Amino acid sequence: MESLDISEEHMYCKALYEEYKKLEVVTHIETQILKRGQSYKVQYINYQDLMHRKILAKELAEHCKDYFKDKPGEWYEIEMDAKS
Repeated sequence: MESLDISEEHMYCKALYEEYKKLEVVTHIETQILKRGQSYKVQYINYQDLMHRKILAKELAEHCKDYFKDKPGEWYEIEMDAKS
């Protein structure tokens, strides 16, 4: 059987990124422009999920830059998230 030649660092970064993406979905707030008299739904975010996402973003930014060498858009988003 042939080795996949995937480093532990690559697997670590992949796992972090997958967890980050899951949290990004549940902590994303979509902004809407409302017209006068239009009702809107209040969206609540679990603060612990948001903080966990920020921690993962910082960990990814500090240790996984090489993992994103072919994904500049994702890398930019993670850098911005890690700084906010």
